[in-house]
Amino acid sequence: MEWQPKVTVIMPVFNDYKRLTLCLKALAEQSYSGSIQIIVADNNSTKFDDSIIEQYQNVQKIVEMKPGSYAARNKALQYVNGQIVAFTDSDCIPSPDWLKNGVALLQNEEISLVAGNVDIFFEHPSKKPNWVEIFESVLAFPQKENAALGRSVTANLLIKIEALKQAGIFEEDTFSGADYQFTRRATSQGFKMVFGENATVKHPARDSIAQIRKKARRVVGGFYELRQVDTNMDKQFSLKVLIEDALPPFHALRTCLDRRKTHGLPWSHILKAVSIAWHNKLYRLYLKLSLLIGLGIRTER
Repeated sequence: MEWQPKVTVIMPVFNDYKRLTLCLKALAEQSYSGSIQIIVADNNSTKFDDSIIEQYQNVQKIVEMKPGSYAARNKALQYVNGQIVAFTDSDCIPSPDWLKNGVALLQNEEISLVAGNVDIFFEHPSKKPNWVEIFESVLAFPQKENAALGRSVTANLLIKIEALKQAGIFEEDTFSGADYQFTRRATSQGFKMVFGENATVKHPARDSIAQIRKKARRVVGGFYELRQVDTNMDKQFSLKVLIEDALPPFHALRTCLDRRKTHGLPWSHILKAVSIAWHNKLYRLYLKLSLLIGLGIRTER
């Protein structure tokens, strides 16, 4: 008999209701035939149009005043009544078979977490993609690699309730990195994670250096804040990793060359993607050194 557990979908949102509308529409069109509970975790937005969610019967809104998406997710966890919890973000657009394919993988009793595929799309497809968009389309969200390392982003993560209860809640005094820390905590406790290639959500590509740098500040700031509770985060500030950050992005180049073999990636795209990857490495190195010498950095949610 086909397993059709109830699924609770959690998505935090902060003043992003244009994209939230698209996400909710995609969730309403899921092919999964089981019951779905959707929790919109509003992170104390300055604007919220309740009519966006009122048109959907299985959607409830909760509010978390403490800034940060992890605090919002933790608040939403108090209202979960599904056997599986699926995390995504308000700017993501789940594919029609997202939940169906994700749940199918979790039907295996040995599997407790699915790091779902995150497919990058261009918000302005009629325009030629710029260097940053090309970088994003090739190198952002390496979920297959993440799953092999026992971690996942919350843009696309499914987890059985038993594993979630054992892993606990997200570290919420940070704006980034707590999803990696949370999923590694679960996998280190013996819960198995797999990559869900066909459990896909679409995520818009960042399209400017300013957006790339904003993300870097959030990520590096998150690593720094979590270094006391996660040795993997602490290693990001070791001399070995700092030296590696100063070197050319060899890993990004290998990934691009693999994509050239499998997807026919043009050499011009490889050049642009690797160039932005090198910029990112050097900028993150600058941020890390700033934190280590006590200058601090401005992080945003």
